[in-house]
Amino acid sequence: MDKRNSLIMAQRLKNLRNERRLSHESLRTALMDKYEIDISVDSLKNYEVSNVPHAKAYKNEGMRVEYLRCLADFYRVSADYLLGISDVKSPNQDIVTAVKMTGLTQESIQSLSFFHQLEDREMANVLDILINDTRYHNSDGNRRYRSIINLLNFFFSYSSGSNRKQVFINGHIVDRTATDGFISSNAIALDDTIIENAVLAEIQHALISLKKSL
Repeated sequence: MDKRNSLIMAQRLKNLRNERRLSHESLRTALMDKYEIDISVDSLKNYEVSNVPHAKAYKNEGMRVEYLRCLADFYRVSADYLLGISDVKSPNQDIVTAVKMTGLTQESIQSLSFFHQLEDREMANVLDILINDTRYHNSDGNRRYRSIINLLNFFFSYSSGSNRKQVFINGHIVDRTATDGFISSNAIALDDTIIENAVLAEIQHALISLKKSL
């Protein structure tokens, strides 16, 4: 096991135990009762040492496979998560694969799965529409709209510490410094509220345009 992974494993074991509000003694008892394995309190403590200078650091490198399997099952996480190989807690390989393929969090994948199990196609259909809305929409021949996903990304990621913004006459926001046909960023102070309201207005128009195109 890589030294860094050993430290990650130690911290994760500690976090998982704390989430269950278990002492090392109660954890030992729970493992004995459920799996009939006896891991000493000292070993359980040593497995959680993530402080490099500590004399007991990296002790989890010698953990028996049986102990790893039981701890993963007890905490309902994957062995790869405990070993620091994956950041996905779930032992469900379908969820692990979905996270890797989409970049979404485990929680998001589980929520989508929950909607699917409830046969809630409306939610899935809306998400499909938004995800596939990668083209610009032209509603009146003159105004083009960015995809809603891009607009939402801009809305949530924008901060006044980023590049200065300026606003098109029609309300669209751009990064470039320009004066021809625009309100110059040098001519008016654009605070966060002005920028965010302009983006929200563009999102509104984009949603209406998208709905008409369906």
